[in-house]
Amino acid sequence: MGSLWFNTNGILHDGIGLVLCDVCPCDVVGSSSSGSGSGGSGSDSCTSSTCVEVACCPGVLIPETLTCTITGGSCPGSFTLVWDGSAWRGANGTISVDLSCSGSPAGWYLQVDFDAQAPTVNSCDPLSVTYDFYGTLCGDITVTITG
Repeated sequence: MGSLWFNTNGILHDGIGLVLCDVCPCDVVGSSSSGSGSGGSGSDSCTSSTCVEVACCPGVLIPETLTCTITGGSCPGSFTLVWDGSAWRGANGTISVDLSCSGSPAGWYLQVDFDAQAPTVNSCDPLSVTYDFYGTLCGDITVTITG
C-alpha cells in the first residue's frame, strides 16, 4: 500500500518525515490522500503564480480569486473577489466587498461598503471567512468568503 500523506500549512507529512513545498498541494507521485476531499477546493488548484501568501495565514497559499457569497438582505448571491496586490476586491452591483490582511500584528480586515470589521476566520486552508453586517445597502447580511 502507498504512504498516507496529509498537508498541514504547506508541509506534507507521511507519518515519519516531512516534505516542504513552495506550492500547494505538493505533487507527490504514488502517494495516497488522507480523508475524502478535506483539502479544500482553493488550495487544490494553487500554484505560485495563481495564489498569494499573506501574514494572516503564514505558510498557506490563498487563491488570487475568491468567492464572496451574500445571504440575507435584499441582494443575496455570489460574486468574485480578485487580488489586486494588497486586497481581494469585488462588487455585486449594489455593494462592494474588500478583504485584506494588514497591521502589526497582522489581522484580517473585511470591508462591506463603508463598514469594516475583523471577520471570523473559520479556516486558512481552504480560506473561509464569515461576518454578519447590519444596515448595509442590502440590509442585514452575512458575508462568506471562500477560496
